Amino acid sequence: MKLSKILLSLLLTSIASIASCDCNAESKNIKNKDIKNSSQKICDKSQKKISQIKYVGNLRIDSETIASYMSIKQGDIYNETMINESLKALHATEFFEDINFSMKSGVLTITVHEYPLIEAISFEGNTRIKDADIEKMFKLKSRQVLSPSKVKEIQVGLLANYRERLGQYMATVKPKIIKLPNNTVNLVFEINEGGQANIERVVFLGNKAYRSGELQEILASKTKRWYRFLASDDVYEASRIEQDKKNILKFYKSRGYFSVKIKSAVAELSADKRGVVLTFIIHEGAQYKIGNVSISSKLKGLNDKDFSVKNFCQKGDVFNQSMINICENEIAKKACQNGFSSANVLHAYSLNFKEKTVDVAFSVARGESLYVSKIIIKGNTKTHDYIIRREIPLEEGDHYSEAMLTIAENNLRNTGYFSHVQIEQIKDDMASDKSIIQVTVVEARTGSISGAGGYSTEQGLIFNGDYSNQNFLGKGRVINLAINSGEGTFSKLKGKDGEETEEKNEISFVSVLKNLNANFMIGEHHLFGSDVSGEFSVYRTTSKSFTKFSSSDIGLDIEAQYNLSNNFSQSWGYGFFARKI
Repeated sequence: MKLSKILLSLLLTSIASIASCDCNAESKNIKNKDIKNSSQKICDKSQKKISQIKYVGNLRIDSETIASYMSIKQGDIYNETMINESLKALHATEFFEDINFSMKSGVLTITVHEYPLIEAISFEGNTRIKDADIEKMFKLKSRQVLSPSKVKEIQVGLLANYRERLGQYMATVKPKIIKLPNNTVNLVFEINEGGQANIERVVFLGNKAYRSGELQEILASKTKRWYRFLASDDVYEASRIEQDKKNILKFYKSRGYFSVKIKSAVAELSADKRGVVLTFIIHEGAQYKIGNVSISSKLKGLNDKDFSVKNFCQKGDVFNQSMINICENEIAKKACQNGFSSANVLHAYSLNFKEKTVDVAFSVARGESLYVSKIIIKGNTKTHDYIIRREIPLEEGDHYSEAMLTIAENNLRNTGYFSHVQIEQIKDDMASDKSIIQVTVVEARTGSISGAGGYSTEQGLIFNGDYSNQNFLGKGRVINLAINSGEGTFSKLKGKDGEETEEKNEISFVSVLKNLNANFMIGEHHLFGSDVSGEFSVYRTTSKSFTKFSSSDIGLDIEAQYNLSNNFSQSWGYGFFARKI
């Protein structure tokens, strides 16, 4: 009996000592799972509570700044979810390369390794993009934190500029980090600009009404050919692809394909990685004709019958988007002639899918009383501002007109000086009734030069050269100079006995000059600031036939031309030449 009491007493003592155990990390060594779980429930708060937070490894970033980004604070109960949130928040700052959390005896220790500071950023191998332009592009400066995202941003941005803006699809950009003392680095971008990527092939998918060859002719982008070594339009440029898409849409919509869409326009490296293959996926849709055409006027003193567009589009015609735009311009001009310079002209379409027709409804109403406060020209590095301004039928102080801007955009495109034209209306913050017109252009190549030479046993020295420029010195003048050797350096003569003999002219610089043909032409689209275009040319031609005769002409031609309407023009010319035989 006494023995059983002693055993019972020992058992109760053991249970009591287990229940009152110290619930520190050492409790994890207890093997009895049931006892461990029950003791952990009792002692959970004392074990998980954060009594202190220590920061280790931060040199530039102070502890208070680190604490401000964290979800968990001193005095909180240790929580894995909050710890993970704090860890993510600290990584998002991009101040630290490595972050580690550890918890022991109520002390949460945060150990960080800071990203180094950039002492200097430099670029090697770049010739087409200047260092100053890159620094401005990415807002680069020294003594900033070296973060992977910033390095990636510069690398990807430079590649995009080389490929899309300059057409150098083969360019590579590699970042290089040079470590320095005191956790600082120099960041170097090694650039291999590579060669420009030529367009090896153009592929059209989905085109049924028109052959790929027809579509390729309307593109601004051309495929590489050996004889086009002086051209640049066979170099891949993203901006030119956008123009190509517009050209395709315009081509189809001027031929009745109202619902045409460019599903995608993709540039990919060719199989040999030496060029680019362009692929256009087209949805043509059905061809439509024009149905009913109506005009609704809300202008006081002008009714519907005062407007007419029969000369440009009428029922039964194949739908043509360009003609619809011309109709809008004609309506706007009529309104402007009657004192409504700010009239708004709109059009609406109604499709008849069964009949494949498009009803067109024009509406003209008084627009807002907006005035043009300023016209800003951007993007022209060669073309003078006044050349662009003279194509815009608006000036500072005029009534703002959307229709006039459409005319201006068409005028600028038709000059051929620009590969891209965009006209935007910007609200003038200085006055609610005024608007700023911003014209942004991308200049196209307008000059060309060619030459060839050779020797013929019949004609002797042969050569020709040609230089032309549609926008000479950026002043909108057309220049052409063509020079070539004259025909025939041999003459057939009759001898005393009546037989034909050949006499070979001496091949010399003097003889070449004697047989020289030359033509110089200069033209002006707006002669003396008017709407009259003028052209002046002088020429000298020589020729020799297989007779004893040769001829030489010196002359000049003068021509002036002006438009009578959208479809008719008139020209006057005068020519004079003197011929020596």
